[in-house]
Amino acid sequence: MFDLLTAKFEDLFYKIRNKGKLSPNDLDSALREIKLALLEADVNFKVVEEFIENVKAKATGEKILESLTPYQHVVKIVNEEIIRMLGSSSGGISFASRGPTIIMTVGLHGSGKTSSVIKLANFLKTKFQKKVSVVAADVYRPAAVLQLEDMAKNIDVDVYSENNSDPVSISVKGVELFKKSGSDVIIIDTAGRLHIDENMMNEIANIRNKT
Repeated sequence: MFDLLTAKFEDLFYKIRNKGKLSPNDLDSALREIKLALLEADVNFKVVEEFIENVKAKATGEKILESLTPYQHVVKIVNEEIIRMLGSSSGGISFASRGPTIIMTVGLHGSGKTSSVIKLANFLKTKFQKKVSVVAADVYRPAAVLQLEDMAKNIDVDVYSENNSDPVSISVKGVELFKKSGSDVIIIDTAGRLHIDENMMNEIANIRNKT
């Protein structure tokens, strides 16, 4: 998602970079492209609407600093609003008081979930000295399980997988196995999905409820 947004924003800002002055039409056009980029990245519609309204209000209401061009002023406001939208402070990680902490990764196709699983596993293992295990529940993407196993091997993390087309069953069995083996954190790597795909959303809900 962030790679897509970065590319879209870079293209947009390049178009307005050399404008000495941004007209209301220029601003509306820029905000329209920002809105489309956020929606294409599957950001919630209401969040996007609020984001655009805040950027527009600040872009038209704030006095431009003498050290900034109109282009830099818009970039500054967009950057500040993105930070505000994502959260400007870290909330930390809360581990379960009893039993293992179970984390399930969800997201769009190609959003980098599998590589993020490995980065998270390595982070929890090295920074918090946790015993981390991973369940390979992406049965749809070709070679997804092999990719996960190869990457996990490099950081010495166990992976549960099986030749089964039911992600819910795999998740339940994997979690139970790693609970018995004393894992502190169990990460479930799931397939990419869209929120409008009812079957896939039901699947992810079943994994959550049964693990």
